[in-house]
Amino acid sequence: MIRLSGPVTATVLPDQTILGRLTSDASTPTTLRARRILIEREGVSASDRCGFAASISRGDLDSASETPLVKLPQWANYLADGDIVAITPSPSLHVIYRRNATTNSLLVTERCSSNCIMCSQPPTARDDSWLYELAISSIEHLPEDATEIGITGGEPLLDFQRFLTLLYRLKTLIPRTAVHVLTNGRLLAYLSYAQAISDIRHPDLMFGVPLYSANPSRHDFIVQARGAFDQTIRGILNAKRCGLRIELRVVLHEQSAPTLGQLARFIARHLPYVDQVALMGLEHIGFVKANAKVLKSSLSNYSSLIEEFVTTLESSGINTVLFNMPICLLPESVWPAARQSISDWKNDMPEQCSRCAIQSECSGFFSWNVDEYKQSVRPFSLAEARHFRSILRRRLP
Repeated sequence: MIRLSGPVTATVLPDQTILGRLTSDASTPTTLRARRILIEREGVSASDRCGFAASISRGDLDSASETPLVKLPQWANYLADGDIVAITPSPSLHVIYRRNATTNSLLVTERCSSNCIMCSQPPTARDDSWLYELAISSIEHLPEDATEIGITGGEPLLDFQRFLTLLYRLKTLIPRTAVHVLTNGRLLAYLSYAQAISDIRHPDLMFGVPLYSANPSRHDFIVQARGAFDQTIRGILNAKRCGLRIELRVVLHEQSAPTLGQLARFIARHLPYVDQVALMGLEHIGFVKANAKVLKSSLSNYSSLIEEFVTTLESSGINTVLFNMPICLLPESVWPAARQSISDWKNDMPEQCSRCAIQSECSGFFSWNVDEYKQSVRPFSLAEARHFRSILRRRLP
């Protein structure tokens, strides 16, 4: 697991947040230095730091430094040229973007209008608008060749004007970067919201919207919000009416599993125009710990339900994928749907996976899930790996 933020030791504390792209090049042109943060190599002098927004030292701090200077914490040793960080006055270091990461997301709020019983990041009610402002400011530092950026919360659409500002900046500054927004979709029930987003005309935008059951009362119980099912369905309809792309997300646990087949048939009949459906393994953190008795069960207990879900949707022509589920715990028929979906900073595998011939093709586990599944994993032999890959080749178009 990789840590993304934490307190740091500093000299010349900043009076406001410093945001910039990291560089180890002490000869960076003066005109660029104000937008760069120097990550120091050995032998850097006080004059080398001059003009940079801040400097990050790998050694002892120079008390005579006139440039804001922080000590690189051990947890952030992975930082490299091209990464984007923020240094706040507390002082703390926040990693905004990692150049070599497989996934990058901007957390824009921790507030939410739902209170899902399995939420991995429980919502708060405090004003955290600084997160949105930091995200908006960071766009101009992102590289033009960034493949995809996620927008996550909380509920990003609660602060709708800031969301539109963020989306517009993404479109104008890095238009070739795909944007994936995680939202409960409820505010899209207002047609004006969906239309305003559509009017920005971002060229590669997808909304990930959770739908946990075709039974309204069950869905509302899972998200802990009365009327949420109706709002979500109206939101999906409005989004598609306005030409927005929708990925339905279903988290698999003891409360969603009983109606999984019914949900697949509901989607196939009433929402066949969604762009993708993702069935997702449970992340054992946040509210899951408090609600373990009503949520958790072994993934292997759901094999037949997963198979029915995928088969029903794919037979209706709906692209269906499996997220956060290791291949060895899935039935063979759904192997082609499995994806490497867990963000690398919280991805892990138990020791026995090192002997697996398809380790590089498997999603693995959330770091906090490993202990609970380490007795269940089954490493694939070379012969089983060849069989696995033959199954995938047969399903290619």
